[in-house]
This record gives sequence, structure tokens and C-alpha cells, in this order.
Amino acid sequence: MNLKNKLLVSSAILVFSLTAIGLSLFIDFQRLNTAFKKDVSDVNRAFIQKMSSIETVLTSLAGLHHASEDLNPAELSSFSSEMLKAYPYIDSIMTMEKLGDNQLASYESRMQEQGYVNLKLKNINESSAGSYGHYHLPVDFIEPMTPRSASMLGVDIYSLPGMHRVIDFAVSSGKVAATRITESINLKKPSLLMFKALYLGRYPPETSMERMSMLDGLVGIEIDVERFMGFLDLKKYAMTGHLSNLDLQWFTENNQKIMTFKVSADYFTFMEKFRMYNQNYQLEIKRKLSFDMFNKKQMLAFWLFFMFLLAFILIFIKRRRMSKDEIEYLAYYDSLTRLPNRSSFKKKLDQAIDYAMENNTMGAVLFMDVDEFKRINDTLGHDVGDELLKQMSRRMMQHMRKRELTHSDGMLNPGDVVARLGGDEFTLLLTDIKSADAAGLVANRILQTVSRPFHLHDHEVYVTSSIGIAVFPADGNDVELLLKHADTAMYHAKDVGKNNYQFYQKKMSMQNEKRLKLEEKLHQALKNKEFVLYYQPQIDAKTNKIIAAEALLRWQQRELGMVFPDDFIPLAEETGQIIEIGEWVINEACWQNKQWQDAGYTPIRVAINLSCLQFMQDDLSVKIQSILKKTGLSPACLELEITESIMMRNVDKTISTIQHFSDMNIDVSIDDFGTGYSSLSYLKKFSLKSLKIDKSFVLDIPQDKDDMMITAAIISMAKSLNLKVIAEGVETERQIDFLKARDCDVMQGYYFSKPVPASEFEKMLKKNV
Repeated sequence: MNLKNKLLVSSAILVFSLTAIGLSLFIDFQRLNTAFKKDVSDVNRAFIQKMSSIETVLTSLAGLHHASEDLNPAELSSFSSEMLKAYPYIDSIMTMEKLGDNQLASYESRMQEQGYVNLKLKNINESSAGSYGHYHLPVDFIEPMTPRSASMLGVDIYSLPGMHRVIDFAVSSGKVAATRITESINLKKPSLLMFKALYLGRYPPETSMERMSMLDGLVGIEIDVERFMGFLDLKKYAMTGHLSNLDLQWFTENNQKIMTFKVSADYFTFMEKFRMYNQNYQLEIKRKLSFDMFNKKQMLAFWLFFMFLLAFILIFIKRRRMSKDEIEYLAYYDSLTRLPNRSSFKKKLDQAIDYAMENNTMGAVLFMDVDEFKRINDTLGHDVGDELLKQMSRRMMQHMRKRELTHSDGMLNPGDVVARLGGDEFTLLLTDIKSADAAGLVANRILQTVSRPFHLHDHEVYVTSSIGIAVFPADGNDVELLLKHADTAMYHAKDVGKNNYQFYQKKMSMQNEKRLKLEEKLHQALKNKEFVLYYQPQIDAKTNKIIAAEALLRWQQRELGMVFPDDFIPLAEETGQIIEIGEWVINEACWQNKQWQDAGYTPIRVAINLSCLQFMQDDLSVKIQSILKKTGLSPACLELEITESIMMRNVDKTISTIQHFSDMNIDVSIDDFGTGYSSLSYLKKFSLKSLKIDKSFVLDIPQDKDDMMITAAIISMAKSLNLKVIAEGVETERQIDFLKARDCDVMQGYYFSKPVPASEFEKMLKKNV
């Protein structure tokens, strides 16, 4: 062998030897990196589990408040003491109540009566105005009681620097919120404050607007960050041999290092930026490598088996070349669940429609959506959500393989298809079914199998689903139209309670279109001056004179004509427009009543119904006072009506609000009495002037003896409480005779007049002499 060949051989040996060693090192790197990521995942999981346990404390504390209307400090202290024992890294547990400026003196007096001598509200900043109004959130309870923690009593949490954004998030979202890690104010070491909002009533409000208006206070905990990180016991991962060197660091969103737990750091690095409780953080873990970690026998094997390198290259080339079948697969199948995708489903549905039309058969499209799937992703993470979708697709496919059922009982045929359209939406194509009921049977089985628990990454998760069914060709012979109709039916299933299936009906599409059009027109109603008030007189039972008028809202829409409250008030409440509309009603009714008085008619009261959202506004009395001042109407000429359900939603707040109106000389009455769930013991607590018997009890007098007994009992009870009684729904003379005989004070109904425009009501006032 000449020198040149020897050099070539030597070079080849060197090149392939280095290649073999490099490939072996590459594989080792992958192995070590996989092990490292597993340990990182363990660290991350330990952290998440600890944070979840902390969140449980807040949730339990909030639940304790909502479950008890008269929670006393002793009960709260007992609960907090147990929590502090169970979670040693919690420095303190505190509660804060929401106060307006006019409630501060009462708060200070109450706290001083509890033994906190000379306690005053402590405002760090001059203003505590946040995104949702001006109010205070002073600490009224803290455990344990130490000299340091006692100094927090009376501190207006809302006034602390940078606290508005955190608390506003907790209030509007209903979720747990946390501050940045801080050493400010009384927190002398790295600490974290976490909050959860308390709302009025026994049931949490559903929308952010309701949550803003129904805020009652906060519960909070203070976390000792150093002690918390110590309880994670991160060093146990260093003892496994996988993390013999560990560096864990926490950073704020401004890249300022907060805390470091370090053994050693060198080569592998894991870095993750994440958002937790509306704050930004960064997790960084590093690991050092040594030569002893590499597999020397593997290096020798790679060098001896040179052909393995060739095989690896061929595999690499093969991976770079995608076959025609693989390309087609990706085009027509979902990569996560391996089910047919939207394109594939549409193609098969189009074929099924053609077959049904040609052979005079029937088929169906089932459109399924997981109820509250976003909650799974938000609470457990997208990995868990993806696993749920995969397991759900496998369960649905099991129905495709069941052949033992008879066709008439909903058997699935070989031509049937389960597909994933995207997100948490699945579709099922049924072909050649005998009747629509067969589709219902399949839908019912799917609902049952989905409702069984899913085991997802150490979590047992329960979910439900809603299914819409469109039958073809009856509901359409076009792919897009059938999917749209099935989708519409699915949303109707959600509207009627979820966890059920609904067949498509034409009226569903009409209802959807009607609702959307109505909502669009409702947004323009005030601007276009389309609202009008009608007035129905209230008659004194002794003098037969008009002493009051109930203002009733009507919507004179330019295209739709007269729209009655039952058709648009629920929509206004759902969209939040009821606040603005309600303010217009109060202003218009007060202005009209003042005009009648200025015209020389005998002064009367005008009664106005308040919605729940209106009544829960903290500044409602301020708005009404401003309207009375602007219109010049005396407060004694205004009466506010609320229902029993509104009154009982939060008894303490209702008592305070009604008392405030009573102090303003504005009467408050209960509307539709007898249909709610108030009790005599509660009625005694309210500063009410009158109650209105619901018309459902009056209409059948004297035919219905039970209604007569109920009406008589309500009047007797009201008299014992010195309340004036108004009976609505009066339509006959026999009803009038019955009510007068029972000493009813005021009557209202079609017997005297239906609701009429202001001009018509003015004619009645002319005769009211």
C-alpha cells in the first residue's frame, strides 16, 4: 500500500472514527437531556402542587365566608389556625371588607369595640380609586396575631403601591391573584400576597360586570417565599444522581433575580418563562456534565459496526423524504387524535348526501362539543387537555367497532365516520339509518361514555358534552348547511343545560337570527330615543283616588314596532345594558312626575322597578340623588320596587341599602311578593314601606279559595309589620270587594286602567280631584 493510499485509509479511519464517537456522544446527550428534562418536570410538578395547595386554602376560606352569613372572628380564627399548622410557609391569613367612604367611621368604631384601641384606617396612598370605582379594602382580621401582623390591621390593601392591578384582576375574573415578590411595607422578607374576591350572595356571580358590582371583600394569605421554596425539598432531586448539580432561580418580569437555590451549574440549561396569578416569572435550572457520564462501550460499538453509520444516514434520508401516502395522511387526518379532519369529513359527508339522495335513505350529522373545555386547559394545562381529546376520540371510536347491536337500535355502519373538526369539536357521520331516533340513541351512548371519568396525568377529570343533530336530507342536502344546522342544535343543547343532545329545528335558526338582530337594535335604542315609559295608576282603596303610578318600560322599535319588556329585558341584563337603560328610566319617570306637579295636578308617587344589577351598584343612591336634584322632584314622590329574590340575595347589603334610601326619604317596596323565598323574620329587618301582592294570587279571586287564603294571610302579615299593601292584577268588582274587606290599602290593575302613555295618564290626573 503506497503512502497515498495509507493516508486515505488513515484519513477515512480518522473521519469515521470521529463520526462514530460524535454520533455516540450525540445519543448520550439525548439520553442525558431526557433524564434532565424528567427531573426538571418533577421540580416543576412539585412547585405546581404546592401552589395548588395554597390556592385550596384561599378557596376554602372564600367558601367559608359564602357558606355562613354570620361568620364570627372565633370561627375564622379557628379555621385559620388549622390552615397555618397545615401550611407552615403561610405567614398569615387575613380578610378585608369592601367599604365606601361613608362606611369608614363605622368600620373603625367596630374594630375598636373588638379591642383594637385607636385603630384607624391606614391609607398608603391618598387615593384608593381603582378601575371599578372608589372604595377601600382595610384588613379587619389577621392570624396569627403578632406585633408585626397586628400592624396590618386597618391597612387599606387597595391603597398599597401597585395593588390596584392585582385586586382588579381578582375581582373581575373571580380567580386567585398574586402580587410580585416584594419586601415593601410590613413584609420584611421576600413575601407573596395572594387574594381571592368575596361576592355578595351565596352563589358567585357569573359575569365580570356582576363580579365588579357585587364585590364584598377579599380573603388573602401572605407566603414566606424562602420557607415555601424550602418546603419544595429541591435537594432530594440532587440526591438522585440525575441532578447532582442544580441551580434554580426565580426572576420577575423585569429580569430582576428574586431567589436562587444553587448547588452547581455548567452545561445543560432549562429555562421557562410563565405567567402565574397574573404575574410573569422565569424558571432556570442548569446541570454540569462529566466524562464519566458517557457510555464508552457504546463508542467502541459504533466504531466496530461501521455499517450502523450507513443505516443511520439512510434513516435520516428517509425521514427527509415524505412518501405520497404520508403527505395525503397529513392532509386528511388530525395529527393529535389520528381521526379524520375537517376536510376529510366534508368529503365523506358530501358522498353520504349523494348516496342518500340517490337511494332515498336517511343519514345524520352529530356535532359534539366538550362542555367547559377551556376550564381544563386553564387549570390543568394544554398537555392534559390534549390527552383528554385523545382519550375521548378513542372512546368514540369504540362505538364504530360495535357490531352486536341491531341497525334499528342505532348501530354504526362501516361507512360511518368520527372526525375532529378542531379544538374540542367532534363530528359523527351516520349513514343509512332507519329513523332519526337511531341518531338519538347513538348520541345518548356518546354522552354516557364521555361522562365517565378520564385519568389524565395523575388527574381524575369529569367532563360532559353537548350534541347537536342534523338529519339529511330533511335538514339540508348541502355539507356547509348541515354542519351549520348541527352546530346550531349543539348550542341549543348548551343553552338548555348542557350534557344533552338536541335535534335541529328550523325555529332554532330563526331564534338565533332574531336574538342577534334584537341585540344589535337594542344597542342603538337609547341613542335613537326609542324607549318610552307607560304609566299604570295605583288607586287608594278608601278614597278611590290615584295616589301613585308604576312606570313601565316599552320599546317602540322603528322596524319591529312595540317590543314588550319580557322580550328584551333579559337580553339587556345579559349584555349589561340594563344599567344604562335603568338609569334612563329613573331620570325619565322623575322628570315626568315633576312636570305633572308643575302643571298643578295633585302630587303622586312614581314607582320604578329595579333590576338586580342596578340594585347591586355601589353608587346607585348617588345616581338617584343626582337625578332628583336635576329634575327637582321630592324624594317622597319616588318609590323603588325590588323583588324578593333581589332582596334575599345578600341580606346584610340589602338591609344597608334600603336603610340608606329610607334615610333619603325614598320608599322601597317588595314587588311580586309571595313568589320568592323571604320569611317573616327577615322582613322585620328591612326598612320597607309597602309590599305588592303578586297578581298571580289576585287574578283567580274569588274562584280559587287557596289564593283567597294566601292573599288574606299576606295582608294580615303586612299589617302586623306596619306595611302598606298594594294588590296588582285587579280586574273585577268582586276582587275589589274582597280586597277592601281585608283592609288592602292600594289596588292596581286593568279594572282601573291598563298601562298608558304619559299623555293618556295626564288625562286621568285631570279627573283625579
